[in-house]
Amino acid sequence: MTTTAEELTTTTSDTQEAATRELPPAEVASGSETLVMDATAERRRLEAELAAIEKKREELARALIVNAHPELADPIRVVTGRLYAVARVEERMREPLSKGETRKVESLGKKRESLIAKRAELDAKRAEIETEIGTVDHELAQLGEERTKGFERERVEALEQLVVTLAQLGPVFDAAGVDPVRLVDGLEARMPVVKETAEELATRPTA
Repeated sequence: MTTTAEELTTTTSDTQEAATRELPPAEVASGSETLVMDATAERRRLEAELAAIEKKREELARALIVNAHPELADPIRVVTGRLYAVARVEERMREPLSKGETRKVESLGKKRESLIAKRAELDAKRAEIETEIGTVDHELAQLGEERTKGFERERVEALEQLVVTLAQLGPVFDAAGVDPVRLVDGLEARMPVVKETAEELATRPTA
C-alpha cells in the first residue's frame, strides 16, 4: 500500500520529536549556551554600529557648523593641534623605557653587582666602594624620576599653550556664537584640567 504525503509528514514530525527527547542533557545545554553566545555577539555588533553612527553624526554636525562659519576652520585646526600635543606627551609618558635607557639601567645594575663583589673582597677599600654604590643607586633611582618629571613639565607646558590658545581664539568663537567644545573632538574631556591650568595661570605671580 502507498503511503500518503500526510502520513509521511506526521511520521517525520514524530521522528524529530522522539530524537529531541532522546538528546542527552549535555547536548541540550550546549545548544542553549550557543544561542546565548550568538545573542551576545549580535548585541555587541549592534552596539558597535550604533557607536559608529553616533560618532559619524557628531562629525557631520561639526561639519555643518564649520560650513556655516568658514572663518572658524583655522582656529579649529590650531586648537586641535594644541590638543594633539597634550595627548602626544601623555602617550609618550606611558611608553616603556627606550633601548638606550634600558641599556643604561642594565649597565648600572651590572656595575653595582661588581662593586658589591669587590667590597666583599677588598675590605680595606670598603668606604670608597660604598660611596660608588651610593652614587650608582642614586642614578638608578633618578632615571625614572627624571623621566617622569620631564614628561610632566612638557605636559604642563602643552596644557598652558592650549589654555592660551583658547583664550586668544575665544573672541573668534564668541563672534560666531559657537562653543569650541562642540567643534574640537576630545576638547570636552580635557576641560576640567584645562580649567585647573587656567586658574593656576591666573593666580601665578608675574615676574
